[in-house]
Amino acid sequence: MRTAILTILLLAATGCGGDEPSAVKARGAEPSVAPGTCRVSPFDAKRAPASLPGIYWGQEIWISYRSEEHVGKGFRYPRTRAEALAKARDLCRQVHAGADLGKLARRWSNGDFGLADGLCVVPEPSHRNAPDARDVTLFRTPIGSLTPLLEWRGGFWFARRLSEADGRKLDGKLQKALKLRARARVIHIHHAGAFPRRFEFDNYTKAQAVEKAWAIIRELEHKDGKRFAELARKHSNEKGTRERDGLLTTRDPITKKKTEWIRWGDRNFSQMLLDVILEKGTPGRVWPEPVISGQGVDIVLVLERRSD
Repeated sequence: MRTAILTILLLAATGCGGDEPSAVKARGAEPSVAPGTCRVSPFDAKRAPASLPGIYWGQEIWISYRSEEHVGKGFRYPRTRAEALAKARDLCRQVHAGADLGKLARRWSNGDFGLADGLCVVPEPSHRNAPDARDVTLFRTPIGSLTPLLEWRGGFWFARRLSEADGRKLDGKLQKALKLRARARVIHIHHAGAFPRRFEFDNYTKAQAVEKAWAIIRELEHKDGKRFAELARKHSNEKGTRERDGLLTTRDPITKKKTEWIRWGDRNFSQMLLDVILEKGTPGRVWPEPVISGQGVDIVLVLERRSD
């Protein structure tokens, strides 16, 4: 189990346990405060423990923003720093008020393990010369408690420290999810504000995109896959899917080869779209409502699914 976890961490872009020294006070950080206030807390490297052997488990939410300084260090969501801070504070306050952190992580976290309810695994850090703010904050937090809110790697982060037993339950969920593969067709409706920005759709509102998606879904009701392909060629405003009759393709993160099989953690697709393709949708049937995410609006037909 430990070997599998560490292998995944090496593959992930933002697994817990980064390589970015965080001894300098985070830009814009406020004075150290109690976690429940959801204000940004600075990181004091002098308080970092010299050695903490073992594996530490958590459940995290990380909200990233556009940052040239941090390109290549985790998934960059196209929001401003102020927008990321506002969203992170909102989610932090929801969790302190009793909201399910795992469900919020699946919906909003830009960390790689959002699909496993925000699983965060920190391996033995004793080899590090420069302590990492996120790791050390998790170490200091009692099991079952929430960390303060930190600015980390061009984003805002907080987590709940988990017991080993609870952490391994989430890891089991992750291992099972990582075996899933699926093929699907989509009709993608882009609009102003969706990522990545496409200037030709700046005058197309999100409400208009959703309205159009519902009209297409109604037209597809009780129709076969051939009709879906026709409508994808006609309506999808993403060039690749339009030319492939809506068929999704990606590059396998392990083999680096082009494939039609989509897997969890593929950053080409939103978590909401992956949820439908890999878990919620029924193969052979059109998902009965639009899938709305920061990347646009999608109508989805799951073709087939398998578990390796």
